[in-house]
Amino acid sequence: MRSPLAVVVSRILALGCGLCCFGAATIASAAPESADRSEPSFAGSLGYVYLSPAMFAIPAGDDDADALIDISYQWGFGGGAIFGVGKMINIGLGLGLEHAPLSLDGTFCNLVAGVGRGDCTARGHALRILPEFRLGAGRKRVMGYGYLSPGLAIVRSRLRADTSGFAFDQRDTDVGFNLGFGGGVQYLVWRRLAIGGELGFDLAFMSEKDDDDLDFGDPREGYGLYMLDLKVMASWWF
Repeated sequence: MRSPLAVVVSRILALGCGLCCFGAATIASAAPESADRSEPSFAGSLGYVYLSPAMFAIPAGDDDADALIDISYQWGFGGGAIFGVGKMINIGLGLGLEHAPLSLDGTFCNLVAGVGRGDCTARGHALRILPEFRLGAGRKRVMGYGYLSPGLAIVRSRLRADTSGFAFDQRDTDVGFNLGFGGGVQYLVWRRLAIGGELGFDLAFMSEKDDDDLDFGDPREGYGLYMLDLKVMASWWF
């Protein structure tokens, strides 16, 4: 027969072992949850800002203006708000600004000034102000989406030629409608910092003034500027 003291000691040891096992099980089940909470996630995002310092634009389409433009470098920035629909679907509304220095090839010099590229300097700039609509889905660190961005396009061009007995310096500014669309992927690399990219089209339908300024297209019809864009982006989500 066991003494009362032995019974009390055994019960205390049993209770201690039970508490240890319960504590170990609780810690084990809580550890993954803590890790999940500390892991970067798009969940709960209310907005974003982005910078795209490395964008490449390739002329596309069959408009005359595209034949005059070489592959161009672009950059842009923007931001917006995010609205969650369910657990995975996100809707984004924002505003972006893009700038593309246009590299005009020798054909432009020959058509407008009647001289070769070595005798003239042809430069241009395309500025786009674009409201942005994004629809995407993702969980935790990865998000994929499609986007649509109808907005304003402004093209500024200048041609300077200086040859023996001939000098030429003209500028032109055209305004038109730009339709952008495509898709992208973002990946959270640290906290709320994401790195990603977008592939899409910018279709600019430009009007041309009927005057003596430098002309990209037919003043009666205007011209199109169609670009295939490959963007590398860094964004912060909050």
